[in-house]
Amino acid sequence: MEKNAEAKKKRVLTARRRDRIFVSLLLLWPILQFAVFYIGVNFNSLLISFQNITYVNVDSVGKTVDGATAFTWTFSQYKKAFAWLGSSEFGNMIWVSVKSYLISTCVSVPLGLLFAYYIFKKLPGWSSFRVLLFLPMILSGVVMAAIFRYFIEDGLPGIIEDLWYEGILHQTAPEEATISLFNPLRNTSYATLMFFNIWIGFGTSALMYSNKMSGLSEEVIEAAHMDGATGLKEFWYIILPYAYPTLSVFLITGFAQICSNQYNVYNMFSSSLTDNSLRNLGYYLFVEVNTKFRSGGGMPELPYYAAIGVILTLIAVPLTLLLKYVLEKFGPSED
Repeated sequence: MEKNAEAKKKRVLTARRRDRIFVSLLLLWPILQFAVFYIGVNFNSLLISFQNITYVNVDSVGKTVDGATAFTWTFSQYKKAFAWLGSSEFGNMIWVSVKSYLISTCVSVPLGLLFAYYIFKKLPGWSSFRVLLFLPMILSGVVMAAIFRYFIEDGLPGIIEDLWYEGILHQTAPEEATISLFNPLRNTSYATLMFFNIWIGFGTSALMYSNKMSGLSEEVIEAAHMDGATGLKEFWYIILPYAYPTLSVFLITGFAQICSNQYNVYNMFSSSLTDNSLRNLGYYLFVEVNTKFRSGGGMPELPYYAAIGVILTLIAVPLTLLLKYVLEKFGPSED
């Protein structure tokens, strides 16, 4: 008996040891990625923001000849960054970023919750609707942006021309460029872009909310019905508090990305955007760094943009923590 008990104990310990080894190996890769691509990259950006980088040997067009660079420590990058943060250019771009976040949040959150509730209640067509929500996530954002822009600039103008101008008005249609919703002269470019952002991100939020709602116990729903909570009351007092942790995560992460989110502007226009009403902060910083490095002379500019990133991070972090505190303090409770 003692031998059997001891052998069983050894088997249990061996199984636990194997499980620990498996879990450790499973976590090794994401931990390594986090250490290198988040901690390492951000710490390196912080160091670079205090540097001044110059090329030692350059040719007639300003490109480095042998790749040699000189590094000196300085605070001048922050002086330049603060000067730019006080400019009208920055004011316009941060306003576009904040406005895009507010519009996306005010439209996507209610719609996402309502359609998630529709799926949760398994109303007619809920399974097909869930599949349709998942379809846009199969393709990448770049592909979806290309398809959407092609439809807006070529497909939709052709439909309008055939049905409205030639079919109803019986007159020659204007050029397709004037019909397109991305024509700056029509003042519809921003609304069209926000429609795409809401549409492309709507499925993710709705599915996340519905998955959270599906974990709600049937006994809780039945008890609420016995107390007279049906319809809107059920959604407001039972479903919403239960899904609130997921909702708060979307609100906090979206707010934290205000300064870095491009809202699919680059996916839609690449680096050729000329409409300032669409130019947000995330798009500007990405395009500036990307284009300068692709041209071969962007290394000296890197500390300046790193300093801008550090300043924006120092502003965004306390505001994000404040939002988190407010949501946790005044938000509904599952109890």
